[in-house]
Amino acid sequence: MCFSDICILKDQISTLQADHLILKQAMYASNYLRTKETEATKDSLRSIKAQILKCNEAIKDCSDSTLSIIRNLVSASVARITELEDRLRGLEVHPLLDDVNNQD
Repeated sequence: MCFSDICILKDQISTLQADHLILKQAMYASNYLRTKETEATKDSLRSIKAQILKCNEAIKDCSDSTLSIIRNLVSASVARITELEDRLRGLEVHPLLDDVNNQD
C-alpha cells in the first residue's frame, strides 16, 4: 500500500467515525424526546384520571343528594296520605253515628 492509499483510508475512517458519532447523537436526542413525550403523555393521563375521579365523586354526591330529597318527599307524601286516610275514616264513622242518633 502506498502512502496516498493510507491517507484515503484514514480519511474514510475519520468520516465513518464522525458519521457514527452523529448517529449516536441523533439516537440519544430521539430517545430523550421520546422519554419527554412519554412523560408528558403520562402526566396528561394522570390529570384526566383525576378529573374523571372528581367527576364521579360529584355525580355520586349529586345522586345521593337527589335520593335523599326523593326519600324525604316520599316520606312526607306517605305521612300526608296517612293523615288524609285517617280523616276519611273519621268522616265515614260520623254519618253512621248520626244515623244511630237520629233513630233514637
